[in-house]
Amino acid sequence: MIALSIIYRITTLLLMFASLGLLAGCATTPLASQDKAVLVTASDLQSIDAPLPVDVAEFERTRKIRRIDGGIEIEYHFDAREEKQGYPFIYNVINQETTVSSAVAAYGAVKAGLRMSAVETHDDSDQFHYGDWSYFGTLLVKGETRGVVFYMLDDLTVYTLLISGIPLDVDKVWDQLLLPRLEMLSHTDA
Repeated sequence: MIALSIIYRITTLLLMFASLGLLAGCATTPLASQDKAVLVTASDLQSIDAPLPVDVAEFERTRKIRRIDGGIEIEYHFDAREEKQGYPFIYNVINQETTVSSAVAAYGAVKAGLRMSAVETHDDSDQFHYGDWSYFGTLLVKGETRGVVFYMLDDLTVYTLLISGIPLDVDKVWDQLLLPRLEMLSHTDA
């Protein structure tokens, strides 16, 4: 129960900071294939043997927001915790900002939100890093790896990924899921 309460706090904080873009005025548009390609989704976790429900799409939510300032936010959310089958929780957001100050502010909001959640993490940023600034942490529950959190700022892009609720091989998460998408993202516009 403690782990679930921590996940709920993280989720609430991340969603709160993500929704700040809504206050600036925005339009929601469908995700293009290039948008989906840079997101880590539940289906992607099959390659690292994560448990998933048969009807993955039922638990997925996506959106793309074009803000009035020209910034773009792409969001993916997978939550099948109500099924109580040990499925992962995934929250992946990409913010393409228009100014350095808004990019730094978005990165700072993610960083502050995760710090306020008081989640126990092991900092693996020395081993796994990308972009101008980044943080990679292994989520721990009673000393056992139960997920990862990664956020980075690269130029005007802020990328956030949270996978929780399942044991993970962090090397596989980095090599097979995260790094290829970060490299793809650095060669395309969101």
